[in-house]
Amino acid sequence: MSPDLGGGLALVVVLALVVGRLAPGHRVRVRLIWWWLSLSVACALASLIAGIARPELSPQLNIVAWMFVLMGLVHGGTVLLFHVILRRLELPRLPSDLVTGIGYGVVVFSTLRRLGADPSSLLTTSAVLTAVIGLSLQDVLVNLVGGLILEFERGFSAGDWIRTDQV
Repeated sequence: MSPDLGGGLALVVVLALVVGRLAPGHRVRVRLIWWWLSLSVACALASLIAGIARPELSPQLNIVAWMFVLMGLVHGGTVLLFHVILRRLELPRLPSDLVTGIGYGVVVFSTLRRLGADPSSLLTTSAVLTAVIGLSLQDVLVNLVGGLILEFERGFSAGDWIRTDQV
């Protein structure tokens, strides 16, 4: 294991401990940070073993171990930001999930590029697929956006009555 990977692992451990201490109500989210850390350690150990048996695999496994470290940092950072620092704003869960998903996407695409794959072809294919699915699900998407707008505006609260026609 390289010293820089060890430092990244230590940073994820510290972040997980801090988030676990400051956000005790989000144990599931903190547990996911530990899962990313465990996967990273497993890949780092596999990289050490591959260095003996198949040395050509060791650099790729090291890159994948870094990917899991970065996933833990992204997840821990968003939990720290949205559920500890911005806790008083009482934001819906959606912004936190969106930032986490975008962070995961950036980490995966940068890892693919470091491994020698071309993620731009994946982006092109997924953009075409998204357009086809978006056109076929227009009604569902309109209702989804309407629901999100109602969620963000918070024009209603629990116990409010809604009248339609004479009902």
